[in-house]
Amino acid sequence: MKLNYEISTGIKKILIKFFSSPYFLLFFIFLTACYSQNHSLGFKIEPFLFFSKTEGTGAFAYKHKDEAGIYLTSFYLSYTYHLSEIFSSNTVAGYLWTNEDRYNGFEINEFVHTNINNKTYFIIGFGLHFNKENYIREFHIKNVIIPFFTLGTGLKFSEMLKAEIQYQLPVNREYKTSDFNGYTSYKLSKLVKLSLGFELPL
Repeated sequence: MKLNYEISTGIKKILIKFFSSPYFLLFFIFLTACYSQNHSLGFKIEPFLFFSKTEGTGAFAYKHKDEAGIYLTSFYLSYTYHLSEIFSSNTVAGYLWTNEDRYNGFEINEFVHTNINNKTYFIIGFGLHFNKENYIREFHIKNVIIPFFTLGTGLKFSEMLKAEIQYQLPVNREYKTSDFNGYTSYKLSKLVKLSLGFELPL
């Protein structure tokens, strides 16, 4: 009985770990693409504006204001399933990079596209950012999952080429800390992305 319980517990742990990992989403995209119809596969390049705030009493907390940076390093694979003439489901997985001591990591997103007309569409969605842990000098870049909501709009240049602008609002904001001469917290305020996507109908 004890052995059966240990095996059952071990299987449950493996299943929970798999279904909560980014690899399950990639597996789901591949499996769905193999068996579904009316779908497309492609990639996105998404330059973005990064906004963060520094808070606390430490030596690095003197800024106490919003900071912004422009970054070009954000790349994704994209899978779209066309539910109807109005609605589409867009699953996106990729990597976002600012610099070594900031906000970097693997991301997964699930969007719903609502067509306004033949050329434009509205975007609403939810995503997860898996921030990569690092220690640089006095800074600790946290190993943390940051959920975020997305609103935006898109423009179709053709069946294969489209552009989007996205506004992303994080839920869990802290991505970096420092204990140098007191505690300093670095919190993500928002992201604004300009996305250029290429998709091939399958």
